[in-house]
Amino acid sequence: MELMITVALVGITAAIAVPNFKSFIDNNKVKKAAMQLQSGLMYARSEAVKRNSTIYLKPDSDSSSGWVDGWSVTTVDKTHDACLSDAENCLKIIPAISGISVNSAAAEIEYNKQGRTSPAAFEFCDNDNKATKLTVSISLTGAPSIKQDGACP
Repeated sequence: MELMITVALVGITAAIAVPNFKSFIDNNKVKKAAMQLQSGLMYARSEAVKRNSTIYLKPDSDSSSGWVDGWSVTTVDKTHDACLSDAENCLKIIPAISGISVNSAAAEIEYNKQGRTSPAAFEFCDNDNKATKLTVSISLTGAPSIKQDGACP
């Protein structure tokens, strides 16, 4: 009898916890993707200043999927495959995270030798649209920041 009560309590607890755990995982995937982009942007900015030259952060796709396939930091303004065809100029590759959507009007980010770039924004959501939306914004000075931006649409 005691074993059956214990099993029932474990079952009830699991039924309550599992949906919340899925939400926790989705939110963490979105946060990880946003932080990877922020890290890539900070790296590109510091490399531009350090090398006293222009550095590019580009999506790893030439298709309409854009930034969802990951991105790379490179010293040359080439197509999406700059790191595949010209490894010497490729500084860093940031792989995609599955189950995440990334929306941005920016085709690429170009940091000049002062570490400045044009303002841009990237919205991160999970593919199920159940996580909290995070937005990575780039200021006029080139500094990236992350903010929670409500629920995913």
